[in-house]
Order: sequence, then structure tokens, then C-alpha cells
Amino acid sequence: MPIRQERIADIPRFFLYGEAAHPMDEPFVHAETIACRSREYNWTIRVHRHGDLNHMLIILAGGGTMEIDGRQLAFRAPALLVVPAGVAHGFAFDANTEGWVITMADRSWRSVAAGPAAGALFVAGRATMHELQASRGPQLDRWASLIADETGRSQQGAEAATAAALTLLLVELTRALAPRDRAESAPVGRRPALVERYRALIEVHHAEGLAVSDYAARLGVTPARLRAACQAVAGEAPIALLQARLISEAKRFLCYTDRTVAEVAYALGFDDPAYFSRLFTHRTGTTPGAYRRDQARAKAAPLA
Repeated sequence: MPIRQERIADIPRFFLYGEAAHPMDEPFVHAETIACRSREYNWTIRVHRHGDLNHMLIILAGGGTMEIDGRQLAFRAPALLVVPAGVAHGFAFDANTEGWVITMADRSWRSVAAGPAAGALFVAGRATMHELQASRGPQLDRWASLIADETGRSQQGAEAATAAALTLLLVELTRALAPRDRAESAPVGRRPALVERYRALIEVHHAEGLAVSDYAARLGVTPARLRAACQAVAGEAPIALLQARLISEAKRFLCYTDRTVAEVAYALGFDDPAYFSRLFTHRTGTTPGAYRRDQARAKAAPLA
């Protein structure tokens, strides 16, 4: 069944589907069965987006159609669908499709997905679809179930147990990739490793006002080589990856602190608050002040 097309301007943003957007505490990991939410909506999840949440859908039985940024893709079990934050997506599942939806904040999945074992599963900014080996289904179900159990508790150690289960699930997913899919998806050569090193440096130094050339020097490569690697692996220039991290951190300041926009700019290494505001507006489509007001209203409103 096709998914009704939506204009970009009409695509809603949710926290989890059907729940009003609101700030979240990080790290954030959530697991639920596909049926848990989809059955309520007649197995159709309308096209929507999430600001900072990434999905992995593990399809163990059944199938359906996935829409990604206007493209319709059919899938059948066993399969893995990976949807990064910000990508417009929707699903029309066959009735009684079985599997799991794992949802992770950026920082949560990067903390466990940066290693080479899980590198084949994630392509920055692009949704991917992978064929899985049916024999791995019970193990995938086991680790996804454990994540659901731990995230549903408030007992001591739940966060650590969730991180451990997520790591094991990612390893199992990598092992479960069909041989052909694994060969086509896995990063090859030195470029992926260079990009991961660059991302790791950004994580440590993003608030220091360093230029891309500074990062390249610390990595021991030329800016041109770093740019080529980022374009090949992430599909974006190094400055775009750096700016995305800065904007992500800026959002947290605006949501969780009372700092002025200028103070946020200075805290993130900007010398010119006006330039920071222009960059934030260009990357998000809204000004820092408007973003803060929208998040405050969303946080105060009851969930839909």
C-alpha cells in the first residue's frame, strides 16, 4: 500500500511517532515492537521527521513499504532499515508484521556505533536498507527485548545495561548482514577511519573555535584530503559535519539553560554572535530565539 505523499512544509516533527516534539534527556535509547505503535495506526506510519533521533527497524516477519524523502522502497523480512535523524520517513507495514523499532539519540548511537564492527550499518544523512540472515533472528530478538526491558525500568544500572545491550545488538546486526549486503555496505580503505577520527576530534574540541584546517593538522592530513574523505564517506564537507555538531550543542544550551543567544555563541567558540545566529537559522530554518520559544511551548504542552 503506498504512503500518501506529503509536501515538505507539511511534514510533522514528532518525538516518537504520535507524540509531540519536546526536549529529551541524553543519552536516550528506546525500543518497542513494530506492532506496539503501528497497529494503533492501522499499520501505517505517516511521513514525519525527528530532530535528533535515529531509528533502526529490525523486520523479523512480514514486510511493507518505506518512504524516504519521497522515494518508495519495498522491504521483506528479514531486513534492517536504518533511518538517521532529520530524514523524512514513513511506513506502510503489512498487517501483523513482526520486529523491533530501536530509537536512539545521536550521542547514544555514536558512542557505540563508531567502532569498525558497526560502521557498515550507518551512512551519515542517508537511510539504508539491509538484508539479514534469517538464522540470526532469535539473537536479534533477544537483544532488542533486553533493551526494551531495561529502558522501561528506573532501577540502578539500567542505563549501563541498555548501553551494553545496544552494543551487542549492533554487533549482532553486523554479523546478520547477508554476505552480499555486507560486502556492498562495509566501508573500505582508510577514508572511513579518517572520518571517524575527525568526528572524534570534533566531539572533544567543537567548542574551541577551531577551523577545519586546524582539525586537518591535528589529524596529520591536508584539508583537501580530509574534505575528500568526508565527501566520500559522509556525503558532506568537513565544515558541514563540524557545523552540525555545533548546532546540536547549541540546541541543548537553548533548551536546558538560560544563557542568552550571545552567551551560547561564545560558549561554542564563536567570536560573532550575529554570525552564530545566521548559521543556526540557515541550518535549522529558525532563529535561536524562536527555537528556544518553540521548545519551551512543546515542553509545556501535554503529549498528544
